[in-house]
Amino acid sequence: MRHTIPVALLLCALTFGMAACQNSPDGEAPLSNNLSAIQKITQPPQVVAVADSDPVPLVPVVLRARRRMNIDQLDAAIRRATGGIGWDENGANQFEALQLTLGKPDYLDVTQEDLSVSTLFMKFLDDAARHVCQELMVSEQQALLGDRVFFVHAEPTDTFKTNPVGVAANLRMLLLRYHGRKIVENSTELEPWTWYMDSASHVSEDTQAVWEGVCVGLMTHPHFYTY
Repeated sequence: MRHTIPVALLLCALTFGMAACQNSPDGEAPLSNNLSAIQKITQPPQVVAVADSDPVPLVPVVLRARRRMNIDQLDAAIRRATGGIGWDENGANQFEALQLTLGKPDYLDVTQEDLSVSTLFMKFLDDAARHVCQELMVSEQQALLGDRVFFVHAEPTDTFKTNPVGVAANLRMLLLRYHGRKIVENSTELEPWTWYMDSASHVSEDTQAVWEGVCVGLMTHPHFYTY
């Protein structure tokens, strides 16, 4: 046998509405009372009809705050997004060379990694992004079309003026690759990137530099270095 728990809010709302009708001289409830009753009726119930043997309370959705990647995760994420290019100078991984400065523990004085988004962290992330993106632009122009990871739907010389469909498709692909966000056509999430490309194209005729700026922006965006 199943039992349905009464929805008290609905009854209260109906009672409130009838009382307002009785108090109104023309038999109609004031608009404010009707709106109040509708708001109460449309509130989601806290308990649903269930069997005695199988109670299922409604569980609220719990959201956690985004966390910053640690240095090893950030290094791996950059190499994965760029097809293997990392922040390497003279054969040395700069994230490893600067790991103590960037908050990685030495397990002598510090045992927990500093994962704050500090000014120092953003400075080094910007340095890393500029170095990596500059190498990526050169690598992409030398790679075969099927091996590209950045210029998949557009060419380095393309702009919104010359190839709007290809550039928009390439931006959506990059946002999925770098930020894990699947953007549909004409989405408002694409507007900051299209605005940047249009603005940068007016300032500089170097389309590769414009795309390089997009690359740096993708890597220094919180959607890239947090999860």
